[in-house]
Amino acid sequence: MARRPAPQVASACGLDLLQAIAHHGSAEPLTTARLAAITGRDRGLVSRVVDDLCELGLVERRDDRHLQLSWGFFATAARLVERRLVDRGQPLLDGIAAGHDESVYLVRRHGTQSITVAEAVPGVSVRSVSWLGRSQPVVRGDAGPVLLMDLSSAEVRRLLGAGPLPPAIGDRALGSIHELEEQIELVRRAGFCVLDEQVEAGVASVGAPVRDFQGRLTAAIVVVGPAPRVIGRVDQLSAAVVSAAHELSLLLGYTRSSAAATPARAERQPARGPRSRPVAEGERR
Repeated sequence: MARRPAPQVASACGLDLLQAIAHHGSAEPLTTARLAAITGRDRGLVSRVVDDLCELGLVERRDDRHLQLSWGFFATAARLVERRLVDRGQPLLDGIAAGHDESVYLVRRHGTQSITVAEAVPGVSVRSVSWLGRSQPVVRGDAGPVLLMDLSSAEVRRLLGAGPLPPAIGDRALGSIHELEEQIELVRRAGFCVLDEQVEAGVASVGAPVRDFQGRLTAAIVVVGPAPRVIGRVDQLSAAVVSAAHELSLLLGYTRSSAAATPARAERQPARGPRSRPVAEGERR
């Protein structure tokens, strides 16, 4: 019987193999022998570790002996990313909630739905219903325009369809896909978004994007509160949200070279959308 490699050696080899498989871009079949040549690892060791990875459901071997990452690998990676997102994001949400006395949410998009994966509520809040784990149509959520900002107009229309937008309860809710596209463009330019009673009457929000190590938009941090209070402090809240979103992006491995877009600056004009009411001078502190 072949001697099993030491756990540390097998773990290091496994990571090397997963990286090599993930970055393999050639049409040439990626066999065990090819993997050994790419990684510089002993072929016998590679063969044993590949067998282990296949047994764990992280790698699959096609009929032509080509090795590729399995759906199990991607599912596991997605869970790890979300766990890291929440673990690193929660202290940032807590800081905003404590410093500004407003509720703060970390929201992700899954298809046409937005889902709250973390939240922080200030001690002064009397809110009794948690949004944690709850979903709603992305176009009717406070994070919607931010979560859609990386999609082109064609992609937005493919995602949402050509029909009318879902029913809304906000006094200034977007009424058409065209208005949504206009608002998304404003968010792209500003780097963050302010919604004033577009989601719910009497409620306003400020949101900014969170990006991962590849520069992909992975979530949004959103502050939500009474409209007069949020709009009256929009500059202060937008600075806090943009700063927290950028810090979380860095914790996820984001760098300026990860994507063409650079982190948003809070002093930019906030994207309030085509139907949001302007902020009156008397509302600002």
